[in-house]
Amino acid sequence: MEINDITVIMTTYGNHDFTRAATWALRRYYPSIRIIYADGHPTDPFPSPQWTTVWIPEEPTEVCRNRAVNLVDTDYILLIDNDVKVIDPSALYLLMEVFEKYPDTDASGWYGLVLDPHESRQAYVGTRFAGIMDIDATQASFSLHRRSSYVDAGGMPLRPIYDIPEGILTPKSYHHGGDLAICLSYDHVRTPASEIPLIHWTHANRWMDDGSRDRSFDDWWDANTTHIRVDPLNNWKDV
Repeated sequence: MEINDITVIMTTYGNHDFTRAATWALRRYYPSIRIIYADGHPTDPFPSPQWTTVWIPEEPTEVCRNRAVNLVDTDYILLIDNDVKVIDPSALYLLMEVFEKYPDTDASGWYGLVLDPHESRQAYVGTRFAGIMDIDATQASFSLHRRSSYVDAGGMPLRPIYDIPEGILTPKSYHHGGDLAICLSYDHVRTPASEIPLIHWTHANRWMDDGSRDRSFDDWWDANTTHIRVDPLNNWKDV
């Protein structure tokens, strides 16, 4: 696999300074990589002078990413959020290594999740690894996906990885967790061999928290799921 086999889809909902910083960090180490911005900000799309911006006002991340994937003609997609900064060139190569060692891999990412079991809504999660391991899901915030696997799954669904009561998701629920849910359609999701060198700021999309959002889903998630961090994640069975 080569860098030119990968297209970046960067999610950006305003906060253009974050997007420029994330872009600069990527291009510092991978100057030739193509970037598509998937933007759902209601009024202020990212003004990309060089690359493509897919702007779908007020749509959730899943919808924006799925539309952007239609413009990808490479075999692999690097999904990244604009609040992530790569701080070492090994970041992407660690993910590429997984696909090279295990060609049947559908996705690999900086964050791993192991369900135990799925029905319990309990999971073990982590970002530190002691070797490549099988997991159930990875976050889109920095993850490499085989494009054909993503398309065959029908793209990211507008639902979380867990079953939820009817009526919890509404048109104003921006946090669906479709990045984790799509992984259930994959055959093989794996971690990298070690921790990915990046900075993840989180909560960069401040306009989503302006009081207009329906927090029913967020409240349900906080009250009904248990995620236990394990370092390294490979030791989750010992917890």
